[in-house]
Amino acid sequence: MTRRKKKAPDEEEEPPKISSPGFCKHGFVFEQIKGGQFAQGETDNLPTEYMVGDKTYVPIDGFIPWPLAEDALDYGSMSDLTREVRQYIYDHVFLPHEELYDVVTSWALATWVLEIWNAVPYLSALAPKGTGKSRLLEALQPICYRGIGTGNITTAALFRISHRWHPTIFIDETAIYTFKGKGEIMHLLNSGYRRGKPAIRMRGEGAAMEVAFFDVFGFKALAGKRSLIDTLESRCIMIRMLKNAREVTDEIDHKRATILRGKLLQMRFNTLALSDVPDVHDVFLGRVPLLNIKDGRLKELFRPLLAITNDGQGNILRYMYDVYEAQQLEEKAGIEAELIAVVSRLPMTKHMVHTKDITVEFNQNRLENDKWNSRNLGWIMKRLGFERRRDGKARGWYINPKRLQSLQYTYGVKPILPLPGETSSTAETTETSKKEPVMKECFFCGKPIWTQDWKADEFTQNKPAHKHCYDEQKAKLKGGKDL
Repeated sequence: MTRRKKKAPDEEEEPPKISSPGFCKHGFVFEQIKGGQFAQGETDNLPTEYMVGDKTYVPIDGFIPWPLAEDALDYGSMSDLTREVRQYIYDHVFLPHEELYDVVTSWALATWVLEIWNAVPYLSALAPKGTGKSRLLEALQPICYRGIGTGNITTAALFRISHRWHPTIFIDETAIYTFKGKGEIMHLLNSGYRRGKPAIRMRGEGAAMEVAFFDVFGFKALAGKRSLIDTLESRCIMIRMLKNAREVTDEIDHKRATILRGKLLQMRFNTLALSDVPDVHDVFLGRVPLLNIKDGRLKELFRPLLAITNDGQGNILRYMYDVYEAQQLEEKAGIEAELIAVVSRLPMTKHMVHTKDITVEFNQNRLENDKWNSRNLGWIMKRLGFERRRDGKARGWYINPKRLQSLQYTYGVKPILPLPGETSSTAETTETSKKEPVMKECFFCGKPIWTQDWKADEFTQNKPAHKHCYDEQKAKLKGGKDL
């Protein structure tokens, strides 16, 4: 048995050293680089430890699960860095829409200043085998902040790494669907997109089990062939990959990625140093233009991408509006829209519709296995904002006329019967005088228009067109190109 040497009364206890890959607080930021050193910017001084207050930080000794920068490097201007990252992505990956190169570039840049954001978007590459979805993750991992792949990581380790170091996590479908801890992976993903929403798990065994809280906030990218569950998909910017329509590099250019890591690290220092994070947060979000959509979650996902750089902002906005329009189309084709159509064509007595009538009408053309019961339909009616009522005959729902009108507009359902209190003639007059819902097709691209942001003049033969399509065609005409 070895006895510990007693310290002299006047000998002070040396505080333990904290092994850490970096630090960021109150404008003081440093990061571990290759060689077991810390970097703090473009300087020759590369210390092996930093003292912050009464704590001493030292680099992690041994294996680190993400590629390190060799040093912080000058990157010129933010526009120069953005173009260089975009070109790297373009050379390595084929993306189905030009706008996506700007979306993915801004996503990679935003990972390096995670401390600024209160909510972050996930990327989700969804496609059949052989369409480059895994290649997208492979190309992004070396240039994102603390990029970690999940190939050889247990779920328990992944929770702890996320909690301690907030890396950018890259997960392929094997990790999502075939891991023994699939439910835990989903828990990490559902909790990790917004700051202050810890993942709650149990650790230990038997009577010694206790509740553990893990702060798993951070950027994540996923790739797979299957659709994601709705709660997870709503946290993602979806990318539907296609087979390459042009040549890309055969292998990841790791030398080029290493140089980019150094430049991105310097961008991190320049952004976060000498100022408190809340101040930086306000400055960056001040760059975001007014977003003319009603989907709060979609705004939340795209704000960091629009804030991080002005370059490519127009393309990112266009892609966001395209996503919004697609969501509106999907929403209008859903169960809610069908139920609104049913309620709209049923006769009402004193603003009442009976539950039985709704159920019968809704299931009229359905096969037996596809029919809905009144209880499940009731949940949707309640979610749509209708109130349960009962008259002398049976249970039913009170249909507020203004609420119904609003839902008809939202879901693109044309009123079939006059609203209560209206005659057919007054309903028709109201319908024609009311501003028509924006359900038009673009003169140039033929896609539906679901926002108020469109143009129509002699150039479009007085037919509506997306504003970005209009501007693009005008620019082509000015440049002497045929429309």
